[in-house]
Amino acid sequence: MKYNSSGTALWAKSVTAGTSRSCFNSVAVDSSGNIYAAGYQVGRESFTYGAGVNVAGAYSDSNVVLVKYGEP
Repeated sequence: MKYNSSGTALWAKSVTAGTSRSCFNSVAVDSSGNIYAAGYQVGRESFTYGAGVNVAGAYSDSNVVLVKYGEP
């Protein structure tokens, strides 16, 4: 999700892949404004997290995911 400075949601995107699923349990922002999302995905299918980042699970059970969003 992206919010403006007033806290109003500007957009959101679901991350799904067939019968597999992903879940983020924690979100943090560092002093440079980079956003970190930590969680897991279940299944071996490929998930697209934006900006050309595609992750396929190594196991059919839970796989840890840490995604960083920020300026290159």
